[in-house]
Amino acid sequence: MSDPDKNNSGGASDAVRDSFQHELNLHGFGFQFRVLKEARDLHEARKSKWVFRVSEFPVHVQGSGTRIDFVLFRTSGDWWQADMICECKRANPATAYWCFIKAPFVYRGYPKASDPLVFESVVRSSLNMGALRTRAVPKEHTRDAYHVALPIRTGRSGDAQPVKQSRNEIEDAASQVMRGTNGYVETLSRHPQVMESGEQESIIRLVPVIFTTANLFVSKSDLSTADLETGNVNLQSGQLERVPWIWYQYNVSPGIKHATEPQEKQTKLEDYMLAEHIRSIGIVSPSGIEEFLQHTSESF
Repeated sequence: MSDPDKNNSGGASDAVRDSFQHELNLHGFGFQFRVLKEARDLHEARKSKWVFRVSEFPVHVQGSGTRIDFVLFRTSGDWWQADMICECKRANPATAYWCFIKAPFVYRGYPKASDPLVFESVVRSSLNMGALRTRAVPKEHTRDAYHVALPIRTGRSGDAQPVKQSRNEIEDAASQVMRGTNGYVETLSRHPQVMESGEQESIIRLVPVIFTTANLFVSKSDLSTADLETGNVNLQSGQLERVPWIWYQYNVSPGIKHATEPQEKQTKLEDYMLAEHIRSIGIVSPSGIEEFLQHTSESF
């Protein structure tokens, strides 16, 4: 009796192959490793200083386990390096327009002309028995960082079987990359020897990044001009522009935050917000991969 799951040559049938291909694409495995190949090729061509470190790295934070898609790193001397914590997100074709806009109010004293980019740094001091502490200070300022994000329908048909997709894929991806970043801090805290450098102090800055198949758009409109009676905002006053990559200012919830002690305790609520919860996430479309890795090679 013939096996319907095999073809005449003894291999798997076309139906099995096609189903496997569908599931691989649905989960984004191909996209993940193609992005990683792009990063490797750019490094080998000396267009990027980011080097592959690990993929599918398991971490644990706040009682929940997850895996980081992959980690890239770049060094600057014997005591300092940056690790890029990468999440790859194949967007649902039905909602693959990711749109961003600035928030006009973030915290008291927030600079309106430019946004401070804030990244977690893990500090290991040999003078303090190798203890780890974290600190987050603005790395640089940019005019092009955004605070509100929504996926918008494209008019195309979506995935037939969405994989645990909510209404906001951007929120899902941002919380996932920050869960991975904070889990990475917990790993370094439990295994400080991996930061051993021979120097009195060693520092790893963590840069969370989402690589996505989505098209990215930004609006220059002002949300505070919304009509007070209806609550509706009119975006026609500001340009909507497609961009290859952006910085997204994300407020990390305590439920996915690491438990490592900060170097400094903040006494003002606005300073605490900046130091403990606001984190900058790079969001990169396929057309922006080379430019983003080159830009961050020079600025990190």
